[in-house]
Amino acid sequence: NKGLCTACDVTVWVVGETGLEIKWCKGCKNFRPWAAFGDKGLATKCVRCRDRQREKYALQKDELRLRRMRQSNGSNNKSSTGDKKDDDQHEIAAAKGLRDLMAASV
Repeated sequence: NKGLCTACDVTVWVVGETGLEIKWCKGCKNFRPWAAFGDKGLATKCVRCRDRQREKYALQKDELRLRRMRQSNGSNNKSSTGDKKDDDQHEIAAAKGLRDLMAASV
């Protein structure tokens, strides 16, 4: 935790001079304004880091699903490789579109 104890990294701090409320983000590994945590003020990661984690997980899940589809299709039906390539390209395009949509919402 970069020198912060567990109690300190979940606490909301108030900067004395400005009154700014800050909280430690475990994703950024830095203090961020408490407002950056959005509706989930008690969360351990800011909205930006949660969105990045969600996008990364979705892409990993899609890649794993595509890999499983390739393995099952390759062993079951090797004659439809053209259709399979079209389906794979469609799936990849959908995953990229979802990634771009999520990135644009930040």
